[in-house]
Amino acid sequence: MASSEYEIVNCLLSNDNHRLCVVKSKSGNEQYLMKFCEIDDSALDLGKRNRYKRELEFISIFDHPNIFKPLSSENIETSVSIIYPYRKGTTLQRFFAAKVNLNIAEKLKMMIQLVEALEHIHSRGIVHGDLHPGNIFVREDRQVEIYDFSMCMTEEESSRRQDGLVTGTYPYLSPEQTGFTRFKVDTRSDLYCAGIILYELLSNRFPFAVTTNTIEELLDFMLKTELEPVRSIPYYINEILLKALRSTPEERYQTASGLKYDLKTALGIIQNQNEIKEFIPGEKDTIIAVSRLHFFIAREREIETLSKGLLALRQKEKSSFLITGGAGIGKTEIIRKFLSKEEIDSVYVVSARCNRFTPNQPYSTVRSLMLDFIAKIQDKDSRDKIVLRDRLNALFMEYSGIICSVIPEMKSYFDSIQTNEQVQKEWGAERISHILVSMLDMICHSFPVIFVIDDLQWIDSLSINLLLKFKRSDSAKMLIFACKTESKGNRHIFKYSLAEIADKMMEIQPFSRNETVWLIYSIFDQVKNEEILVDTLEHKCKGNPFMLIQMLRYLLDSSIIKKEKENWIFVPELVSEIPGNLDSASLIKHKIANLSEREQHYLKIGSMMGGRIELQILEEVGGFDESQSKSILKKLESEGFLITNFKGEVRFAHDKIQEVLLTSIPEEEKAFIYEALAQEYEALSDTKVEYLFDAAETFRKTKRLDKAVELCEKAARYAVEKAAYELAITYYCNALGLIEQICRSGSTVIYDKRKIELALAEALMLNGKYEQALLLYNNHCINKEEKSIEDCEIIFRVGCIHLNIGEYLQAQDCFHNALTILKIPFCNRKSGFLFNIFVQMIYHFVLRSPVRYLIIKKDDPRKRLAVKILNKYSYALYYTDISSCFYPHFLALNISRTLPDCTEKMEISLQHAVIAYRIYFKYKVFGKLEKIFDYIKKTGNKSLIASTKAISGILHYYRANWKDAEDTLLESVGEFKANGDNLNQILCLEHLWKIHFLKGDINRAYEYISHAVSLVNHTQEKLEIKPLTAARILIECLMDAKADLQKEPQFHSISDASTPFLIQSRVKILQMEYELLCGNYNQAWRISSEFLPVYNSLWFNYEHSVQLFSLSCELAVREILSSRTDRNVIIDCKKTMITFRRSLIMLLLSSFRYRAYKGVSYRFLGWYFFLVLNRKHISGYFFKKSVKYCHKLQMKLEEARAFRDLGIFNDQRNLPGIATDHYDEAFRIFRQCGALLEIQKILDRVSPDKYKKYLEETTRSSLNMAENSNQIRFDTLLQVSSSISEIAELPVLLNQILSGMIKATGAQYGCIFVKDQEDILKCMLKLDFQGNRLDDDEVAISWKIVSRAEDSRQIVLVNDGGEECVNEKKETERIRSVLCVPLYREDNFLGCVYLGNDKVAGLFSESAVKTAQILSAHAGILLENSYLMEKYKQLNRDLDSKVKQQTHDIMEKNRQLEAANLKLVESERVKGVLSGTLVHDIKNYAAGIEGNLQYLGRKIEQDEKIRRVLDVVSETCSDIVSLASNLLDISKMDEGKLVVRAENLDISYVQTIAEKFSVNTLFEEKEIQPVIIPSKEKFTIYADVYLLERVLQNLFSNAAKYVPRHGKVEMHFEAGEKENLICFFNSGVAIPEKEREILFEKYARIEQHHSQYSKGLGLFFCRMVMNAHKGRIWVETDQHGNHFKLAFPKKLPENTDSV
Repeated sequence: MASSEYEIVNCLLSNDNHRLCVVKSKSGNEQYLMKFCEIDDSALDLGKRNRYKRELEFISIFDHPNIFKPLSSENIETSVSIIYPYRKGTTLQRFFAAKVNLNIAEKLKMMIQLVEALEHIHSRGIVHGDLHPGNIFVREDRQVEIYDFSMCMTEEESSRRQDGLVTGTYPYLSPEQTGFTRFKVDTRSDLYCAGIILYELLSNRFPFAVTTNTIEELLDFMLKTELEPVRSIPYYINEILLKALRSTPEERYQTASGLKYDLKTALGIIQNQNEIKEFIPGEKDTIIAVSRLHFFIAREREIETLSKGLLALRQKEKSSFLITGGAGIGKTEIIRKFLSKEEIDSVYVVSARCNRFTPNQPYSTVRSLMLDFIAKIQDKDSRDKIVLRDRLNALFMEYSGIICSVIPEMKSYFDSIQTNEQVQKEWGAERISHILVSMLDMICHSFPVIFVIDDLQWIDSLSINLLLKFKRSDSAKMLIFACKTESKGNRHIFKYSLAEIADKMMEIQPFSRNETVWLIYSIFDQVKNEEILVDTLEHKCKGNPFMLIQMLRYLLDSSIIKKEKENWIFVPELVSEIPGNLDSASLIKHKIANLSEREQHYLKIGSMMGGRIELQILEEVGGFDESQSKSILKKLESEGFLITNFKGEVRFAHDKIQEVLLTSIPEEEKAFIYEALAQEYEALSDTKVEYLFDAAETFRKTKRLDKAVELCEKAARYAVEKAAYELAITYYCNALGLIEQICRSGSTVIYDKRKIELALAEALMLNGKYEQALLLYNNHCINKEEKSIEDCEIIFRVGCIHLNIGEYLQAQDCFHNALTILKIPFCNRKSGFLFNIFVQMIYHFVLRSPVRYLIIKKDDPRKRLAVKILNKYSYALYYTDISSCFYPHFLALNISRTLPDCTEKMEISLQHAVIAYRIYFKYKVFGKLEKIFDYIKKTGNKSLIASTKAISGILHYYRANWKDAEDTLLESVGEFKANGDNLNQILCLEHLWKIHFLKGDINRAYEYISHAVSLVNHTQEKLEIKPLTAARILIECLMDAKADLQKEPQFHSISDASTPFLIQSRVKILQMEYELLCGNYNQAWRISSEFLPVYNSLWFNYEHSVQLFSLSCELAVREILSSRTDRNVIIDCKKTMITFRRSLIMLLLSSFRYRAYKGVSYRFLGWYFFLVLNRKHISGYFFKKSVKYCHKLQMKLEEARAFRDLGIFNDQRNLPGIATDHYDEAFRIFRQCGALLEIQKILDRVSPDKYKKYLEETTRSSLNMAENSNQIRFDTLLQVSSSISEIAELPVLLNQILSGMIKATGAQYGCIFVKDQEDILKCMLKLDFQGNRLDDDEVAISWKIVSRAEDSRQIVLVNDGGEECVNEKKETERIRSVLCVPLYREDNFLGCVYLGNDKVAGLFSESAVKTAQILSAHAGILLENSYLMEKYKQLNRDLDSKVKQQTHDIMEKNRQLEAANLKLVESERVKGVLSGTLVHDIKNYAAGIEGNLQYLGRKIEQDEKIRRVLDVVSETCSDIVSLASNLLDISKMDEGKLVVRAENLDISYVQTIAEKFSVNTLFEEKEIQPVIIPSKEKFTIYADVYLLERVLQNLFSNAAKYVPRHGKVEMHFEAGEKENLICFFNSGVAIPEKEREILFEKYARIEQHHSQYSKGLGLFFCRMVMNAHKGRIWVETDQHGNHFKLAFPKKLPENTDSV
C-alpha cells in the first residue's frame, strides 16, 4: 500500500479492481477499513482514478444504515483509497466460504437489509451495476452493508450504455449484463443479482452449475434451463427466488420495494408460524411499479422527429424543437425516452426546469443550464474540463466578472476575475445577454450539446430573451423546449410566436384506444374483462397518460383490479363505486388521504417551498429529526409523491400533486408555515442569493409586511445589478404596495418611500419606460424650493430622459436647472452665448499653455457631475441650435482640466476631438486621440475604447480616407456589438453607408442602411429611423430604372413639425436630393428656400451644410439648363443666379474641411463659368479637374456625374461627338454603381437604341433595391452559365467560377478547392474581389468550415468566424463572415468554393446564399463537363484505334506478302520498346543519384577534395542522364513518335539557349571559357525549341569532356539565302577525313585513343534531329580543330510533324 499514514493489519478482500483491508493509523492505534487501488500513469489506470472520483460522488448522495459512509479519501500519485470507520466483520464472500450456520429467518433478515439498501440506491435514480458477495460487508451482529460503488451509473446512463458490453463481476450477472441480450441494464438487473445472492445464502451453492467459467455457459444456464428449487426452504420462498431470477426483466421483480415486501411477508410467516393459503409473489410489486411507471407507449413519431435533430447536431448543424401539450400528456417522458438512446452517450445533455412556484430570479434558467453543464463536464474526461477552462480564459477572461456575477459557480474556471469591468446600465441587459450567448456558442463549438428546457411557460424574461438569441446564433446545438398549452404561464413567454421559439413544433396528443390497451398490457400482461376496463379508462381519463396511471393505482388500491391465482381480474360490478367526478385532483387527494398526518404535513411544507424542496429547511420548519425525515421521504417516494434524483435533489413527481396540496391547506396553517419558511430563507439569503427572492416572496404572504418591504427592496437592487429591470420594477412596486398597506393599517413605522420611488424611476428609465419614470422623478424635484445635489442628479436624469425621447428643449431646461443648483455660472441668452463661447475658448487655450502645470487637480464630485451635465447639455443644443452647443462644451472641457483622469474627463475629450477638427481644421487631432486611447486602454473601459475608435473612423471619413475610415468603423461596430451598444452601432453604420454611397457601391450602402434600420427597431432611439428611412427611399429610387418619378414619396410621414430640427434637416436634405433625382424641381426649390435662410444653424455640421449647398447648386444648374432647352420652363433668373452664386461660395468654403465635396465644387465652378460668365475654356478646365479629383478619391458616383455634366456641357457647345464619349464614360460608371435611374436620365438625352440591350437586361427585375441586387447576381449567373460551352481549359474554368461567385455574393476574397485524382481536396485558386491572385499568407482559411462543407455536402454559412475558428491557428481569428459552397454533380462531390470577409460579420444575405447555391450547381456542371470532355477525347482515341484495327484487317492479305519484312520490322519495334523502357529507367536512376550527390555536396562543402570528387561523380551521372535521354529520343525516332513543333526562333533567343549550356564544371576545371559570338544580323531559325536544346547540349557536353586544358570553344551564327547556319568550333583532336562520314552513324567508333566521339550516340542523335528539320549537320577540320555546322532551312516544309 502506497499510503504514508496507514499500515495494513488484515486483508479482507483482494481482486483485480480493489483491495479491502483493515488498516491502522501510524500516528495512533485507531483502526479503519480501507478500500484502495494501486495505479500508475497508464491510460487504463487513469480510468480507475476517474472511477474512484465518481464513486465518491455517488457515495456522498447516499444516506442509509446499510451503506458504508466514508470518513475521508486519499488520491495520491500511486494509489487512490477510501477510508471507512472500522467495524468487526468480513465480506459476504468470506461469510459464504465459512459456511456459517444460520436459520432461514436470520438469512431473510440479512437479505432484507441488502434489499433496503438497494431500494435507497434505486430511489436516487442509480443502478449499482456490480452487486456480488465481495462488495457486501457482514458485521459480527449480522448487519449487512454495501461498500463498493465503483460501477454505479445513473438510469439515464445505463439506458444509453452500448450493447455488447459486460457490466459487473462474473458469475454474479443478470442476462442483460452479459451483453448478449437485447435488454438494457437497469435497476431490475440489481434485483436479479440480489436473487443470486439470496439463492446462495439459502442453499449454500450457486444457482447454476457452471464448470468452464465462461459467460456463454452461464448464459445457457440462465436462458435455457429451469432453476432448481431449494428443497430445504418453504415453497413461498422458492416462489420469491423463481420470480427474482426470471430471465426476462419484465417478468421478474420490478422494484426493490416489491421484493422487500415479499421477503418481509415470508419472514413474518416463518416467525409467527402462520399458515398461508395462497402466496402470490410480486402482488404488491405491481402496485408499486404502477406508481413509478414511466408511461411511455408509442410516441415513435415524436422520437423520430427528435432523432433528426440529433443527426443534425452530429453534422454540425443547429435545430430546435417545441413540445407542447396539456398537463400529464407525456412531454417529459418523450424527452426522457429520446435521451435514453445510445447515440446520446457521446453528447452533453444539459437540462433545466422552470417552476411556477419559484420567483423569477434573473437568468435563473440559464444559470440552471450552466450548473448542469458544469456538473456533467465534471463527470467526463478531464480533457474536456481543461478545454473548457482554457477557452474560457482565452476568450472570456475580460468578461469573467460579468459571467461570475450571474453564475458564481463558474469562478473556479477562471484564473482570475476581472472586477474592473463595469456594466453600463444603459445597455446592461443587452451586454450581459450578448456575453452569455457568446459563451454558450463557444461551448457548442467545443462540445456537442443538447439543451432541454422543461415547463417553458414559467421561464423568466431574461432567460427566454437570451435563449432565443442563442437559438438564432449559428453554433451547432439542439434545443428542446417543453411547454404546457393550457397553463397561463408568465406573460413574457406570450410575446413570442411558436415559430420564434423553435423551428419545429410537436403537439402531443392523448393516448388512442390501442395505446391505452398497450399500457394495460405492459403492466398486467393479461386482464380479465379487459374491454370493459379499457372503456372505463377511456371514459374517465380521456387518454391522458398521467391520469391513466393515477386511475390504475386507484383501481388497485380499491381492489377493483386484483390478482387471483396468478391472473389479474377487473371487477366490473365495482365500477359503480368510482366517484362520477373523479379527476386527477380527486385521485391525488385520495392518495393523500391514505397517508399519515405527519406524512401529509411533510408534503404540505414541501408544496409551499416552491420549486425546490430543501430537506434541511423542511426539517427545521416541520420539527422533523433526521431519521424521521428519511423515513417519511422513503415512504413518499415509494408512493410516487416525491422523486429524489442521483444528485440528491428532491422534487414532486408531478406539478399537479403540488397544486392539489396547495389548494387543500387551510389559510391559518399556510400563514404559520410561510412565516417559518420566510425566517429560514432570510437566514440563508446572506450566503445564497437565490434565497433572497424566496424570502421576499414568502414574507409577502405573512403578516410581517415590514420585513417583506426590506427584502423586496433588497431583491430589486440585486435585480438592477443583473440588468433584470422588469424584475426590479416588480419588486420595487411590491415594496411600495406593501408600504401603502402598512400605512392603511395605522402603523407608525416610517419608511423612506422617496428612496424606493427614485430607485423605481431609475429602473423604469433603464427599461425604456420613460413616461412612468418622468412622473416619479417630477414628483420629487419640481415642487421643492430648496434643492440639494441629490435633486440635481434627479433633474439631470429627467433631462437625459427628455434627450433620449427627442424632447430637446425640455432637456435643455432640465440641464440648465441642474447647473443652477450646482452654482455653475451659465448664460442661456443668445447674445451672451457668443461672448461666453469666446471667453471659454480663450480660457481653454490658456489652460493648454504651460499654465496647466500650475493647476492643482483634485477630485470633486460636484465638478464631475457638472461635466456630465454640460456634456449632455451640448448634445441637446446640438440638435436645436448648433452654434450654441460650443459654450457648454468648452465650459465642461475647462472644468475637466481641474480634475484628475476620470471617465467624465475622457468622454468630454473625445467629443472635443471632433469639434477641434471641425473648428481648428487640424490634423493633430489624430495624435491626441492616440493619447486618449492609450489611457482608456489602461482603464479597461470597453465602451470608451470602442467610442475612441469610432470617432477616429468618423474623422477619417471627413478626410475622405475611405479605407481607414471603413476599417476603423467596422472594428468599432464589432466592439459596440460585443458591448451591447446598439445606438453607437447605428452611428457607425450611418457613416458606413455614406462611405459606400460616395464610393458608388450602392448595393453595400443599402445593406448597411438595412442593418441600421433593424437595429433601430430594437432600441428606444426611434428618431434615428427617420433619416435612415429617407436614405433608403433615396437609394431605392436611384437603383430603380422604372421608378414612378411623379409619385408622392413617403417623406411627409417621416418628418413632421414635432421632429427635432437636426433630424428634420437630415430628412429634408435627403428629400431634396430625392426630388432633384426625380426632376421635381419645384419641390426641391421649396425645401431649399426653407432651409437656406437658416443655414447658420447648420454651419457647425459641415456635412449637412455642404450637402445643402451642393444640392442648391445642382438645383440652380438644372433649372437654368431646363430653361435653355425648353421655352415652356419659366424661372426667376435673378433669384436663381443669386442662389447659385451664394451656394457655390459657401460650398467652396466648406469643401476645404470636407474633402469629399471638393470635386463637386469644381463641377459647379465649371457650370458657373459657363452659365453665368460664359467662359467656356475655363469651364472645361474645371469639369476635367472635377473628374480627376473624384477619380483620385474613388468617388465613382460623383465621377460619373462629372462625366455626365461634361457631356451636357459639350452638347451645349454643339460638340456631339465629344459629348457622346463623355456620356459613354458616365454610362459605364453609373452601370458599375448600379445607378439605373441615372442611366435612364442619360438615355433620355441620347439615342435609347444605343443602350437598348443593356436597358432591357437591367430593368427587367429592378423594382426595388433587393431586385437590383438580384439582377446583378442574375447577370453574373448568366455570365458563368454561358461559359459551359465556351471554356474547355480547367484553370480558366476555375477562375471564371470563383470570380463569378465573389462578384455575386459580395465577398472580399475566395478560394476554390477541387479533388484530385487521389480524392484529396486541394486549393487550386485564390482570388480577391478585384480578380488578383492571392498567396497563402494573405488569406485566412478555416479548414474546419471546409471539412463541414465536404462532410455535409451542404452550404455552410458562418456569420461570426472569430468564435467558429476558436480552435484553429491565430490567422483564422480575423475571419468574420464565411460562405462555403460545395460543388457536386449527382451526389459526386467535386470540390467547394470558400468565400470570406475579414471585416464584416453577417455579410452574406439570404439572397446571396441562394445565388451562390444556383451558381454552385452551374459550377458543378462546368466541372463535370470538363471531366466529360476528357472522357470524350479518350473515346475518340479509342475509336481511332478501332478504325486502325479494322484497316489492318482489310489489308491483311497484302501484309502476308511481306511477311518476312514485317517480322523484321516487328523485331526492331520490340527491341525499340525494350530499349526505350530500359533507357527510361536508367535515366531515372541516374537522376536520383545525381540529386543525392548534390545534397551530399551541400552538407560537406568544407572538404574541398571530397567536394571535387563528388562533382566528378555528378558530372558522370549527368553524362548517364544525357546518354539515356539520347537513347530514349532515338527510340522514339525509330518508332516515328517524336513530334517536331517548329517555330520561328529569333537568333538572340538561340544565343540565350547556347549560353545556358556553356556553363559546365569541366570547363571550369580545364580553364576553358566558351565564347558565343552574337550575330550582327537579325534573322530567325525555324526549329523545335526542345530538340534544338538537346542538339546544343550534346555539342557542348562533348566539347567539355574532350577538349584539352586551356582549349578553345566558340559558337557563331550565319544567315544565308536558303539556309541559316549555327557554327560550333572546338580545339579538340582533329577527326581524320576517312572517319568523318561514319562519325554520325549509330554506335560508330573512331580508332583514335581517347577519342571524344567514341560512344557514337550523341552525334547520331544530332543528325536525326537535323533530318527531322529537313536540315543537315556536318563537320570540317583544320589545323586548329573541328568545325561543326548545323544548317536549318528558311521554312520547314509541310508534313514534317513527326519523325
